[in-house]
Amino acid sequence: MEMTYLDRSNYFRGLLLLLRKNNKVNIDEVNMIMRIGNRLGFAYDFCKGALKDILDNEYIVDGPPKFSTKGIAHGFIEESIELAVIDNDIEANELEWIGSVIKENEMEEEWNITQIENLYEHYENNSGIIEK
Repeated sequence: MEMTYLDRSNYFRGLLLLLRKNNKVNIDEVNMIMRIGNRLGFAYDFCKGALKDILDNEYIVDGPPKFSTKGIAHGFIEESIELAVIDNDIEANELEWIGSVIKENEMEEEWNITQIENLYEHYENNSGIIEK
């Protein structure tokens, strides 16, 4: 799927904001963010710097990203859930933030808590793999 620069920036920023929700970053989260950043076309040093600054940078706008298509939003939500559970735990503030992305992108009918729970169970049962 073709993404605009704004969509790619919002996608990456959105994942970083999700990381900030639990105030800690583990190696699996770092690896996932670096892989996604590379896929989105961002330089390694940029991604590394963004990860380093995310917990302390109070100037990053904390609002949910708005995407140009529901397809991009859907992919973002799936990867957000994967990122949120990669540490084998999903916290209420992470779910709330993912919910705010769903609302911002007007996807309430496509996504609900049951679907998120099903993805989480699938993730747990398949060694951390969410099929797209």
